[in-house]
Amino acid sequence: MKQLIRFGSVATLLVAFFGTVQISEAKAPNAVFEKLYSELKIAMADRDAKAIGALLAPGFTSEDTSGKDQSAEQMLAELSTLPQDPNKKSQTTVLSVAVNGKIANVVQQYHMTTRKVSQSGEAKVIELNATSNDTWELIGGSWKQLRTVTMQMDYSVNGQVLVHKTHAPN
Repeated sequence: MKQLIRFGSVATLLVAFFGTVQISEAKAPNAVFEKLYSELKIAMADRDAKAIGALLAPGFTSEDTSGKDQSAEQMLAELSTLPQDPNKKSQTTVLSVAVNGKIANVVQQYHMTTRKVSQSGEAKVIELNATSNDTWELIGGSWKQLRTVTMQMDYSVNGQVLVHKTHAPN
């Protein structure tokens, strides 16, 4: 169960951090935010808290499915405790982008798979799917992540959903 809680926290972390890119008329908003997710993936894989922190807006918060908020500092501290997983494969898909002036609302989906071996030697395929609603702010010409809210999270082992959570704010 402790590992399950960590996977839930990882989902929140992974849907929370993004890079900085300017949206120009030549680029579709989805492509810009897909690039930001790619930058995030690299920074998180490197466990580069400084680089990740530099991509966040002042006052950044992340809200998990239970409605609990975490600051950037809390999330970065949690990230530093997570072990590297050489079997992990992940993908983020931008489902929609709505830009209104200096604010962008992004709905995105994160999908991760990995393989683990249980103490009994049984191979297990672990899958995590999370969807979040994110708010970005254009600061100094660059997009910075201001807030992320995890709306749904599913955790499966060998194809069986063990945890299904939907957002329930406090």
